[in-house]
Amino acid sequence: MAASNITFQRNQPYCMINIKIFGVGCAKHRALLANVRDAVAELELKANIEELDDIQQFFEHGITEVPSLVIDGKIVSRGRVATVKEIKDFLLAATHDTLI
Repeated sequence: MAASNITFQRNQPYCMINIKIFGVGCAKHRALLANVRDAVAELELKANIEELDDIQQFFEHGITEVPSLVIDGKIVSRGRVATVKEIKDFLLAATHDTLI
Protein backbone atom coordinates (compact mmCIF):
# COMPACT_ATOMS: atom_id res chain seq x y z
CA MET A 1 0.00 0.00 0.00
CA ALA A 2 1.36 3.40 -0.94
CA ALA A 3 1.84 6.02 1.73
CA SER A 4 -1.25 8.13 2.08
CA ASN A 5 -1.44 11.88 2.35
CA ILE A 6 -4.30 11.95 4.83
CA THR A 7 -4.51 15.07 6.94
CA PHE A 8 -6.43 14.96 10.19
CA GLN A 9 -6.25 16.51 13.61
CA ARG A 10 -5.21 14.10 16.28
CA ASN A 11 -6.83 13.83 19.69
CA GLN A 12 -10.05 15.46 18.58
CA PRO A 13 -13.41 14.05 19.79
CA TYR A 14 -14.57 13.30 16.24
CA CYS A 15 -11.47 11.17 15.72
CA MET A 16 -12.39 8.71 18.48
CA ILE A 17 -11.96 5.27 16.95
CA ASN A 18 -13.76 2.22 18.28
CA ILE A 19 -11.63 -0.89 18.18
CA LYS A 20 -12.75 -4.39 19.09
CA ILE A 21 -10.39 -7.31 19.46
CA PHE A 22 -12.05 -10.70 19.40
CA GLY A 23 -10.11 -13.57 20.92
CA VAL A 24 -9.85 -16.11 23.67
CA GLY A 25 -6.83 -14.76 25.53
CA CYS A 26 -4.24 -16.79 23.61
CA ALA A 27 -0.76 -15.57 22.68
CA LYS A 28 -1.99 -14.32 19.28
CA HIS A 29 -4.78 -12.33 20.97
CA ARG A 30 -2.30 -10.71 23.36
CA ALA A 31 0.11 -9.96 20.49
CA LEU A 32 -2.68 -8.33 18.46
CA LEU A 33 -3.70 -6.23 21.48
CA ALA A 34 -0.09 -5.07 21.95
CA ASN A 35 0.18 -4.16 18.25
CA VAL A 36 -3.10 -2.23 18.40
CA ARG A 37 -1.94 -0.27 21.44
CA ASP A 38 1.39 0.51 19.75
CA ALA A 39 -0.32 1.67 16.54
CA VAL A 40 -2.76 3.91 18.42
CA ALA A 41 0.07 5.40 20.47
CA GLU A 42 2.31 5.99 17.44
CA LEU A 43 -0.52 7.80 15.64
CA GLU A 44 -1.48 9.69 18.82
CA LEU A 45 -5.14 8.80 18.31
CA LYS A 46 -7.90 8.55 20.84
CA ALA A 47 -9.38 5.10 20.71
CA ASN A 48 -11.78 2.96 22.67
CA ILE A 49 -10.20 -0.51 22.71
CA GLU A 50 -12.49 -3.35 23.76
CA GLU A 51 -11.56 -7.00 24.10
CA LEU A 52 -14.33 -9.50 23.50
CA ASP A 53 -14.10 -13.18 24.39
CA ASP A 54 -17.75 -14.26 24.44
CA ILE A 55 -18.58 -16.70 21.64
CA GLN A 56 -22.10 -15.26 21.35
CA GLN A 57 -20.55 -11.85 20.56
CA PHE A 58 -18.36 -13.51 17.94
CA PHE A 59 -21.47 -14.76 16.15
CA GLU A 60 -23.26 -11.42 16.49
CA HIS A 61 -20.36 -9.66 14.75
CA GLY A 62 -19.76 -12.32 12.09
CA ILE A 63 -16.43 -13.40 13.60
CA THR A 64 -15.41 -16.88 12.48
CA GLU A 65 -11.68 -16.81 13.25
CA VAL A 66 -9.68 -15.44 16.15
CA PRO A 67 -7.99 -13.24 16.78
CA SER A 68 -10.02 -10.75 14.79
CA LEU A 69 -9.78 -6.98 14.66
CA VAL A 70 -12.77 -4.72 14.09
CA ILE A 71 -12.36 -0.98 13.62
CA ASP A 72 -15.46 1.20 13.67
CA GLY A 73 -17.68 -1.81 12.97
CA LYS A 74 -15.63 -3.17 10.04
CA ILE A 75 -13.71 -6.44 10.24
CA VAL A 76 -10.21 -5.56 9.04
CA SER A 77 -8.25 -8.64 10.09
CA ARG A 78 -9.18 -12.16 11.09
CA GLY A 79 -7.35 -15.28 12.14
CA ARG A 80 -3.92 -13.68 12.40
CA VAL A 81 -1.88 -11.03 14.16
CA ALA A 82 -1.89 -7.84 12.08
CA THR A 83 1.38 -5.92 12.20
CA VAL A 84 1.66 -2.46 13.72
CA LYS A 85 2.08 -1.00 10.21
CA GLU A 86 -1.05 -2.77 8.95
CA ILE A 87 -3.02 -1.56 11.95
CA LYS A 88 -1.80 2.00 11.44
CA ASP A 89 -3.01 1.80 7.83
CA PHE A 90 -6.40 0.49 9.02
CA LEU A 91 -6.63 3.30 11.58
CA LEU A 92 -5.67 6.00 9.08
CA ALA A 93 -8.31 4.69 6.67
CA ALA A 94 -10.93 4.66 9.44
CA THR A 95 -9.98 8.19 10.49
CA HIS A 96 -10.16 9.34 6.88
CA ASP A 97 -13.63 7.75 6.51
CA THR A 98 -14.77 9.53 9.70
CA LEU A 99 -13.72 12.92 8.36
CA ILE A 100 -15.40 12.57 4.95
